[in-house]
Amino acid sequence: MNAKILWIYGFSLGCIWSVVNFFLILSLLRAAMLKKNMATVWMLVLVKFPVLYLVGFLILRSGYFPVFSLLVGGFLALIITGVVSYVRSSDGKSGTA
Repeated sequence: MNAKILWIYGFSLGCIWSVVNFFLILSLLRAAMLKKNMATVWMLVLVKFPVLYLVGFLILRSGYFPVFSLLVGGFLALIITGVVSYVRSSDGKSGTA
């Protein structure tokens, strides 16, 4: 397959993996802080840690996608998520006092 196509697929896969990871972290924190039933918390823990990280390991270990494309996709998704949450928390106010 073309190297550019594999880079694009790796970038997209890194973004998707990062967003799913972030969603599971938020869901786990909400379930733990709101003291939902422990079955929900354990289900999220069992999905996030062994399953998600095993999938990530297998993706990296396969060598099919360039590692740099996976990293760039993952970090870009985190940066965008951080900027969006910062903008939402500032509620349109400027950072000056």
